[in-house]
Amino acid sequence: MKLYAIIVGTVALIIGIYANAINRGNTKYIMQYHQNNVGEADRKAYGREIARGLFVLCATMALSAMADLLTDVPLVPLSILAAGYIISMIMLVRTQKKYNGGMFS
Repeated sequence: MKLYAIIVGTVALIIGIYANAINRGNTKYIMQYHQNNVGEADRKAYGREIARGLFVLCATMALSAMADLLTDVPLVPLSILAAGYIISMIMLVRTQKKYNGGMFS
């Protein structure tokens, strides 16, 4: 096994565990700073949307790790990882803007 696949796969698993907990309503894993302006009624929806962004990141990390095992071209797994990171960050920033008024509010 390649070291990249092991490291990225492990991080994906950890992120997936936390995303699952957040998706189930346990928003204590999200920094309080990011929840300052989120109303109590919106916490569950906020947590679900944050978890979706984390699940996208987790899935693309897992795909990147698998691609590393299946190919010898290092650009393929890195491209998958970069695309997933960009998509998940867009999702997370939109959620922060929607529920918290912005990333640094």
